[in-house]
Amino acid sequence: MGFVPDETLYKLTWEDPAMAGLEVTVREPSIDQLMAMAEMGSPDARTADPAQVRAVFKVFAGLLDSWNVETRDGTPVPVTYEGVISQSPAFVTKIITAMNKEFTRADPTSPSGSRSGATMPGPLEASIPMEPMASPGSS
Repeated sequence: MGFVPDETLYKLTWEDPAMAGLEVTVREPSIDQLMAMAEMGSPDARTADPAQVRAVFKVFAGLLDSWNVETRDGTPVPVTYEGVISQSPAFVTKIITAMNKEFTRADPTSPSGSRSGATMPGPLEASIPMEPMASPGSS
């Protein structure tokens, strides 16, 4: 049997008081999903290419583990692509923004207080030539 890495889940937090009470948990993205999100960014659904907007929301839906979103009549909104696109673009974009902040935050378990790097180039850096190289065929 092979090794199965642990799945990391992130519970998102909100700075906006209008989002108080919203609970959203997302999975850590795969490298492919992370690269796709970086390429797409968080598009403005009003001005971006519809295919790009759809792709962003599909990646987000694939990372969504749980949320407590309900319709006005109290029906839970499913944690699916269909559930995601049933919501307003501004609302989902706020969640995606919080998710992206969470993914780029420093790991709280990593040691703090790292020292700044050397101010003078080390021996390896000093050995790198800084003059432009001659192009092939020129002498």
